[in-house]
Amino acid sequence: MVHLKQFFIFWVMIAAGLIPALPQAHEVQPVVVDITLDQESVNLEVILNIEVVLAGIDASTTQDTNDSPAADQYDDLRRLDADALSQVITTRKAVILDAVNLSTDQQRLDLSLIDIATETNVDPVLPRQTRLRLMAELPPGDAPVTLGLDASLGAFAIRQQDDRINPEDLYTDYIAAGQTSLPIPRGARLERSNLSIFGQYIQSGIAYHPQRAGSHHLHHGAVLLLTTLAAAFDASHGLHPRP
Repeated sequence: MVHLKQFFIFWVMIAAGLIPALPQAHEVQPVVVDITLDQESVNLEVILNIEVVLAGIDASTTQDTNDSPAADQYDDLRRLDADALSQVITTRKAVILDAVNLSTDQQRLDLSLIDIATETNVDPVLPRQTRLRLMAELPPGDAPVTLGLDASLGAFAIRQQDDRINPEDLYTDYIAAGQTSLPIPRGARLERSNLSIFGQYIQSGIAYHPQRAGSHHLHHGAVLLLTTLAAAFDASHGLHPRP
């Protein structure tokens, strides 16, 4: 049975694109959003190639920045060091925040930019990732939260973070360009079928596949995917961990 399980995971890795690939210069990578919410506020950590956004490249239709009319603008931004890029982000934060639609009870929430962190010592020909920490206050009540990004940012992965909820019950999804997440409850698990969870982890695995050595948060996503799939396989075959 163990060999069957390994065989199953191996083919899932192939289907989900988790076999490590060579770095792709100028490749447009999917956005990843970690969301943490309680009764009073929402915190987002948005991981993205911010140069794509600042250059005005449509990530929903562009796979390689060299193919965009804004390729020169992208390259100019990519040559900036982290501090200079942070200044550009701060100057143009209104454009960035406008592309993030965080809502509750059909009311769009006002987001603030709290922190900026950009990768350093990355080969200039490769895409680098910037982490934006955003925060919004929630109105009183228990209405859930939804998240959508402007279609120009392309598809994105969303991962709920909450120490109060079993990690296996946290909401993880892969959202098509221009679409919106499911409503995420405040401090409660989102009820879905096992089939839905299974399919969404496969899709999310595509967003997290390693692009280069050292991308530990991408690798963590791949490990999370495989761990969940292994647990789903065990459950479906009546297997349980040994005491």
